[in-house]
Amino acid sequence: MTTPHATHQLATNPATMCVGHASAAAFWLSDHWPEQPSWAPVAEPVLLPSPSDARQAAAQVDARLIMPPGVRGVRTHVLADGKAHNSLDDVVVLHNWQSSLPAGSFVRLAPGLYMATPALTVVMAAQYLSVPEVAELITALYARYCIGADGRQARRATPVLTPDELERYLDSLDPSTPGLKKARQAMKLARVGAESPKEAAISVVMVTSQPLGGGGLDKLELNRAFVVDGRSRAFISTRTVRFDGCVPTGSYSRQKATVAYDFDSVTYHARGYSALGSGAPGEKDGLLDERDYINHDSRRRSGADEMGVDLVTLTTDDVADPRQFFAKVDQLRRKCGLTGLRPTREAWLRRRRLHDTMLSSLRFMLRLEERFERAIQVSSHKRSVGRAAATKVRPKLCRARILVCEFWSRDVAA
Repeated sequence: MTTPHATHQLATNPATMCVGHASAAAFWLSDHWPEQPSWAPVAEPVLLPSPSDARQAAAQVDARLIMPPGVRGVRTHVLADGKAHNSLDDVVVLHNWQSSLPAGSFVRLAPGLYMATPALTVVMAAQYLSVPEVAELITALYARYCIGADGRQARRATPVLTPDELERYLDSLDPSTPGLKKARQAMKLARVGAESPKEAAISVVMVTSQPLGGGGLDKLELNRAFVVDGRSRAFISTRTVRFDGCVPTGSYSRQKATVAYDFDSVTYHARGYSALGSGAPGEKDGLLDERDYINHDSRRRSGADEMGVDLVTLTTDDVADPRQFFAKVDQLRRKCGLTGLRPTREAWLRRRRLHDTMLSSLRFMLRLEERFERAIQVSSHKRSVGRAAATKVRPKLCRARILVCEFWSRDVAA
């Protein structure tokens, strides 16, 4: 929760501080919140402070103290009620929110300190991020993992958001709320069940439609459990087995068998974060050494063949290389009875841009915070350029008016 020092300062500070945007996303995606949170959304609407009060509260309390190590940003994103433009300084990013927010938009962490709920965080993110990026955030909030103190490790955790909760909150918002339309579009691309940040990003790219640069596999499901029976039991020791992504039989008209893929990442599989309960022979306390991992992977493939599952393997190198990655996506599409990816140059450029955005080496939270702050910097730059252009135009207009007046006066005198 919060440190005693921060709580004491907030208790003596009458100003309210509402944390949101990238700071709220980092909070909910981290392991900072307990498995069973002791707080619930505030039942009544929270009145946002004025911009000056928000800055005063943020200046008195280092809001980064509430963030866990590894996901603390350089700046803290806070909300204010006002029509002024968004701004940032060395400590605070101030977001002015003009739309009314319904009850249940915040949780109270301490007296005077409120955190945007996961559902509101999605709507806020939709103001700055693309639809696939918002879908990645939603998938991460749906997921059974969290980001550890080092910013990389993933492990199981209780999801902080469900599709029903998000849909109910979106329905409660005013239709004119900024980001609402994009949040609804992103919700259609998000999937439940991701077990690592890379799995979440891969699934979004595969589900995204081809015009946006994705694979167009809109029937994709994540980590669906399949019953192990028959001859497949000789290879898989558990009663059920899960694949990272699958398209069940009959999802498409020409599909003949269940098509699945596994993302073979040493970080998430060989070290046991996603292998928990997978039935690997050498598994002990969720950890596998390299030889056990290789044997486990071989047995999974053999078991999948016996179960009638057409399995495609994605490696870390495949995901890093856009040509290799989309070659595997094309393979998945053809196995599902669909046509291959469009071979045009324009389609390839869209896929390349989406790959660079979603599957780059930059960590998700760092990329998210960078996008928030870059959008504000761009808008601030546009306003400054507009003001500079206006000051340059005004003298020209004044000189033009003088010339017109002089010409008119001479014409009248004549």
